[in-house]
Amino acid sequence: MGLLIFSIICLALIVNTFRYGERIVFHLPIYLVLFEIIYLFQPFSFFGTARNIILLSIVGGFFIKKLNLKVFRERYMIYIILYFAYRILYSSSSPLSSLNALFVLSIPLMSYFVSSKAFCSFDDLNTLLRNSFISIVIFALAMISSNIFKIGLDQYSAGFRTAFTFEKIFFAVFALFMFPLYLKVNASHFNKFKIFFFVLAVILITLNMNRTSILLLILGSLIYIVFHLRRGKNLINIIIVLLLLGLGLFLIRESIIEKMDTRMRIIEKREGIQNEGRFMEFGYVIHESRKENTEFFGKQAFNSPGNYANGLFRDRPLHVDLMILYHGFGIVGLLLFLGFLIILLIDVLKFGKYRNRSALHNEVFFIALFFIVGRFATLFSGGLLVMSFNSLIMIYIGIIASMQKLNARNINWLKSKI
Repeated sequence: MGLLIFSIICLALIVNTFRYGERIVFHLPIYLVLFEIIYLFQPFSFFGTARNIILLSIVGGFFIKKLNLKVFRERYMIYIILYFAYRILYSSSSPLSSLNALFVLSIPLMSYFVSSKAFCSFDDLNTLLRNSFISIVIFALAMISSNIFKIGLDQYSAGFRTAFTFEKIFFAVFALFMFPLYLKVNASHFNKFKIFFFVLAVILITLNMNRTSILLLILGSLIYIVFHLRRGKNLINIIIVLLLLGLGLFLIRESIIEKMDTRMRIIEKREGIQNEGRFMEFGYVIHESRKENTEFFGKQAFNSPGNYANGLFRDRPLHVDLMILYHGFGIVGLLLFLGFLIILLIDVLKFGKYRNRSALHNEVFFIALFFIVGRFATLFSGGLLVMSFNSLIMIYIGIIASMQKLNARNINWLKSKI
């Protein structure tokens, strides 16, 4: 069953690649979510490897076709990939597995450049908005189906199952904050239906009780409220959405309390939050790297299970992005990756400083601001090797980078849509 569905998704992706060309990147959110759902049926690594090869062939092909080594940021990304590949081949005792992880990291990075070069007008952004909303619907239906048919994960044994592992839920959180702009430019008689799925997705994410996902929801909501309260016309919309969310959470309060109790019991068994693996790995990895003189270039690139803390954590891989990079690629690799995120941050800030900003420009900027702030926040949690939400962020900020270039030339990127 899983193989059949996987084959259909791959066939649709390939057909649409021929149809849309490089603009297939604006349709990727749907395929990325569908690929994640495959693990409900058959959690074989074959699906992940095959997905990576197909997406790398498509996105990497368009990236190489448009590659311009005269542009610093394109050279910079090549440096990252080459350095990481060198460290994998030099240090990893499982090079094939580590290279597969590099594919997962490289596809979102390449998507940024393909997106920035494929963008022509607001129609392209609207395509991404529309496909992101469809992905939210798929996410909600998958979560509900997971509980109806008792498949997927029950990570805290509190009766609520999830179709996705924690880090893969990040995609839905980021996609949710594209919804206000999507609703604004795609107003229709189906708005109530759209709002229903938006609220449903928020409730499902909350029920999952992942700390990072909930913190991202809070962070994005605070940025949204501060960003929009200056304009009174948005106040009523904010109040309505908050009331709907409050009502939905009130109705499921017992389930939330049960899951919170379960999580607290787990933390207590570990003698406090400081003894959770994500917190403990910081000390072990940094101490070990200094002892072994691997702090600059790392060791066992993308191959941490059993290779840190003297095997204390057995087959548990490192979870925190910062530690994955530091352990595998040292300070050099960590700074290279952080440097790329800083490049994205500069893109977003430049876009926000544009003088002739319209109301729609502000909405576009808000999403980009949340995306880059949220990505920096997840560095302390996990998700480096989760393709879905990283790709969404990179594709969107790639559009922002292209818009900024059009702004600098006083070209109206809204003209074909509004």
